[in-house]
Amino acid sequence: MLAQSRRPPADELARIRRQKPALSVELTFYVKSLLQRDVDGGIKAALDAAFSYLGLNDNLVSELYCSKLKSNGAPCCEIVIRMCE
Repeated sequence: MLAQSRRPPADELARIRRQKPALSVELTFYVKSLLQRDVDGGIKAALDAAFSYLGLNDNLVSELYCSKLKSNGAPCCEIVIRMCE
């Protein structure tokens, strides 16, 4: 199931592709058990999926923050991508 996502407008994505700014990514994995899964296995898959969806290259990532939290619902991942300041 694909969660709610907010894709930037096409002109914003085009500007990012042209300027190639450094990007900061925050990943939060929600899992049933904190002992069930390593976060490092999900990082690459989440980055590949998000950047493919946006049509960007993940080599723009210069900062990465990752956390894993216990969830009572279905496992999921929250991804926030920002331009570095």
